[in-house]
Amino acid sequence: MRFLKRKKNGILIFGLPLTKYAIDMSTNLFSDFDPASKNDWLERVAKELKGRPMEELHWAIDQGIEMPPFVHREDASTAGQSAIGARRRNNDWHIGEQFEAVEGEKAVNTLLITALQKGVEAPLIRFALALSDWDWSVALHGVMPQMIFLNLDLRDMPKEAASNVLEGFVQWLATLQVDKASLKGAIATSSTEVSTLAFQQLPAFDLYAVVESSLSEEAQGPVAAMVELLEAAMSLLDEWTVQGVDLAAHSSKLYFKIGIGTSYFVEIAKIRAFHLLWANVLSAYGLKHTHATV
Repeated sequence: MRFLKRKKNGILIFGLPLTKYAIDMSTNLFSDFDPASKNDWLERVAKELKGRPMEELHWAIDQGIEMPPFVHREDASTAGQSAIGARRRNNDWHIGEQFEAVEGEKAVNTLLITALQKGVEAPLIRFALALSDWDWSVALHGVMPQMIFLNLDLRDMPKEAASNVLEGFVQWLATLQVDKASLKGAIATSSTEVSTLAFQQLPAFDLYAVVESSLSEEAQGPVAAMVELLEAAMSLLDEWTVQGVDLAAHSSKLYFKIGIGTSYFVEIAKIRAFHLLWANVLSAYGLKHTHATV
């Protein structure tokens, strides 16, 4: 076998020629090993425990729910996989930051410009009060709306005030002579009138309602948090039904906020369980399943 050597700072360095002995990363190295069944692993675990029952290693994640310390692929089930949805085909994420409209247009603009310069792509402006006037030319001075994903949270505003803010935004866009169909963003509102205005004036914007639990998960536990989240979503669907809203079009615009803890596998299981439960809710309303945005 031939070795390479080179001299650096008076020291001889030996090594194998990498171009000849480099590993082909496309090779499945596990193909050289026989698969281990669940029983094989359980026998090894029992040996390591030296007579102690495995149940001693179970841990409780909520009342009546225990997690085993060992899970094998034989335990996995494909049931409900279609409800959970396919894996992401990309890793396209928007970097966002929230700004409070109550601070005023100039303050929001100063913070927004700084955030954009530091990499923010999807700013969110939250309107929590019935503002008598909002000057978009000041708030978004120096901002190119076609270059960002702008989020407007109008849920806490009265219907008329939210409509005025949205109409003012559309009028400001007209002064820039920007093609509204090329703009990307999202609007959160609970008003059907504001929803209609948004659909008409900003066709490329997403329209969504955010559903979240009222209490922290630490105070509720994961099961209670999921129950409250689903109840809130069903109440919204019922309200839309009474208002004559097209559920098939609006149900896909629901965004769910779920608290995440530090237990990695438990959190993954919780989100997967939520997708399955939401699919059952949509089915009960006679709606075609759409992947929930969490």
